[in-house]
Amino acid sequence: MSGGFAAAIAAWRAEQRVRSAFVCEGMPLEALGRWNMAEREIAHATGGFFRIIAVRTSSSDTGIDGEAQPFILQPEIGILGFLARRGAAGPELLVQAKTEPGNEGAVQLAPSFQCTPSNYTARHGGTPAPFFEHFAEPPPGGVISDLRQSEQGTRFLGKFNRNMVVELPDALAPQEPGPAWRWLDAAALRGLLVADNVLNTDARSVLVSTPWRYWAGGEPFARWAGTDGFGAALLHSYRQAVEDDAAAWLLTRRAAVSITNKRLALTDLPGWRMADGALAPIVPGSFAVRGYRVQARDREVPNWEQPLVDSAGEGQITLICQRHGGVLRVLLRARAEPGLGNRVEIAASVQVAPGSAPEAGFEAELTEAAAGAQVHLACHQSEEGGRFHRDGNAYRIVELDAAMPLARPAAFRWVTLRQLEALCTTPGLVTNEARSAASLLLSLA
Repeated sequence: MSGGFAAAIAAWRAEQRVRSAFVCEGMPLEALGRWNMAEREIAHATGGFFRIIAVRTSSSDTGIDGEAQPFILQPEIGILGFLARRGAAGPELLVQAKTEPGNEGAVQLAPSFQCTPSNYTARHGGTPAPFFEHFAEPPPGGVISDLRQSEQGTRFLGKFNRNMVVELPDALAPQEPGPAWRWLDAAALRGLLVADNVLNTDARSVLVSTPWRYWAGGEPFARWAGTDGFGAALLHSYRQAVEDDAAAWLLTRRAAVSITNKRLALTDLPGWRMADGALAPIVPGSFAVRGYRVQARDREVPNWEQPLVDSAGEGQITLICQRHGGVLRVLLRARAEPGLGNRVEIAASVQVAPGSAPEAGFEAELTEAAAGAQVHLACHQSEEGGRFHRDGNAYRIVELDAAMPLARPAAFRWVTLRQLEALCTTPGLVTNEARSAASLLLSLA
């Protein structure tokens, strides 16, 4: 990624923030306009968008059994979609500089279209979101990818979105999309995957859920052939024949875990209380739910109020690599989370939610091992800016010394790069956080 491209992106984001006249101010939950506060839930007056509910979890997984917390309930399946066109040097993407209340820096680069049904049917009473027609009725042969993927299972309850890339012929590609959208070279855009707080979580998810060959213009990581560095190790790992079925391993782990979520009234949620205008744990914990007043004049509605999840600290998402028999492999984990609609999905080697701490046992051991490992890629990324208030994770790709012994419980598995791609490009297997972590590797493809 050239310095000139990065500077142009920074200037565009700054211009968009000026156009939006962005303001996000805290306010008491009970004062939110068009939101109804009740014992059972916090809900929008239209019945759309999302709700804040309380849940107690019973599970055969002792790590989550008995947990009780608020969740975001949003059963609508949104569309996160990039429009693509063929450029002289490969695919170009229509990228949106999108203002969201919870983004670090307010404006981050997002897919061309990023909307829930409540938004694209204009239940908010504002202007309709552009480009919906291309995802509702794609041109023949234009769908490059269309996968239903999960959201964060520690914050959302059973939430999914369609992750899409639709390639348009030149005759249909928007020529003057407006100041908030630009056509960008996909190869240059991938370089931003390792930049702090530039590409939003939805963009990262869509990119890594699309066959990597589409972005690489051929065999992923082939540009590192004949070199000796980390890129060459990625290429060698990608070229390995698939030895076993990692998806089948996940399904076996999933079948062994039971999760039952029982709705509670917010007023009956143990360990939580409504006080000082927020729904917060009695003993300070990982997150609270607070109210915010937002101004963003570049959005479909220029002013609104809403609850946001506000976490107490930064999370940790680490993919640990190690060479086995000269082949680089990535350590993944089958992880149960109360809010995952699939109960268990594949997570990064270490996946600690913002405001939480690593689990005792093997995750703590991995965290300690990763602290002394060679760091290949690292960045800080904020998460779902429409529902979380500046929640962030520290993402890292690290490599352990090949001679370092590491136990591997049954919930963990080593995979090659080809296997990792297959998992990411299959719907419903990999957590949102692990997809973002894998996207760092895609920056080198």
